[in-house]
Amino acid sequence: YPHLRKIVDVHLGRAGWRLVLDSDLLFWREPRLLLDWAAAPDRPLHATDCVENYGYPRATLERIAGAPLPRLVNVGLCGLRSDTLDWDFLEHATATLLREHGTSYYLEQALVALLAARHPGPCAVTPAGDYVTYPSSAEIDAPSAVMHHYVDLSRDTYHLRAWRRALSG
Repeated sequence: YPHLRKIVDVHLGRAGWRLVLDSDLLFWREPRLLLDWAAAPDRPLHATDCVENYGYPRATLERIAGAPLPRLVNVGLCGLRSDTLDWDFLEHATATLLREHGTSYYLEQALVALLAARHPGPCAVTPAGDYVTYPSSAEIDAPSAVMHHYVDLSRDTYHLRAWRRALSG
């Protein structure tokens, strides 16, 4: 499962905070929230999804987490502290999800949602209006947001229109 590399390859055996950004993001304005977080990270950070996409039933995820699951976690922007990740828990959660429900494209996102649920305090969460997941056609043509995350069907516009706009300045 290639998306798990965004957790394993980035964090395993490392210490400190790490911010992972997907390659299908474009920034239209200075990402002040991200810059402030990167300058002094003190809690996990994640983006806000446009719809909940965990790939597994919420009841199963909350049972595994032992806590309520946060809503709309998106890992297009994901900041975690490598040396605090509970690898035994991640392995247990993965094995349980695969055994009970099979594979899912969203396994990595589900695991980060589980980590967020188990975190003792609130995570830093990007505001949906400024960090837009699945931007509309109108938003793509006249960006008002800080960032666009081109997921699902919006990826076509990422390749065909958004990059041209970004490069044209």
